Amino acid sequence: MMRYLDYLAQQNKPYLHAKGELATEHLIQWLDCQPEEQILEFGVGTGGTLVKVVSRYRQTTFWAVDKSKIMIKKASKRLAFCLLKDRATIKRIGQNQLNDFADNSFDKVYVESVLGIQNGPTLCELIAQFSRLLKPAGKLIFNETIWLMSTDMIEATAFNISAIEQFGLPQASTDYPYLNDWKALLEKHHFTVLKIEKVDVLNRIQVKEKINEKLSHLFTTLGNLYGKMFLMKRTQIFEQSFNLFASERKLMEGYLVMALNNK
Repeated sequence: MMRYLDYLAQQNKPYLHAKGELATEHLIQWLDCQPEEQILEFGVGTGGTLVKVVSRYRQTTFWAVDKSKIMIKKASKRLAFCLLKDRATIKRIGQNQLNDFADNSFDKVYVESVLGIQNGPTLCELIAQFSRLLKPAGKLIFNETIWLMSTDMIEATAFNISAIEQFGLPQASTDYPYLNDWKALLEKHHFTVLKIEKVDVLNRIQVKEKINEKLSHLFTTLGNLYGKMFLMKRTQIFEQSFNLFASERKLMEGYLVMALNNK
């Protein structure tokens, strides 16, 4: 069975996180990219967010990593298609390869829906690595889906087991299930939480897009066409699986979180 993330990557799907492109625009505002800063995107996906930031902030240096071969391929193709081939360094990483980056390498690190699908030890290690990689007073900004306090762990665990069976990945962490658990994890690794916002209440932001961003939309459209032409059977299978996951009540919530590195 084709893994769900690979299926999305084949169609150039960007913004694979809670509240999609709207949440990305707010995350970019929170990033507040400055000239001469070094910024890392952990989990570049197909490169939709990366195109936005490198288009708008020409004096900032961007790095992007992902462990997925197909995601790295698609992100690189998107940047080239958008005439931004040399504007960011994109690198595929494996287990523990964040160690290749020196201490205090980055002013900011941002992540969109990657942390919550990791197991507990891996998530803990990643937060520790971000603290190491960030300069003192550097910022970690992420968008993650987190279980609501009203969702008990029996239900959350069963939900994740089904999600892994159907899509190849869990929906949210059960090792750090609730927002307070995430706060405690960050504090354990010398972060101070500065800001938290539910993505469901975010207001739309008016943005004047660069020509590169318009090309990025075209790249996404071409991927959608590919999906309609060659992946219809797979689409039907995943749609049927999604119908099985329909719930009468809300189980989880997407959050934007900003944390300050206090090492």
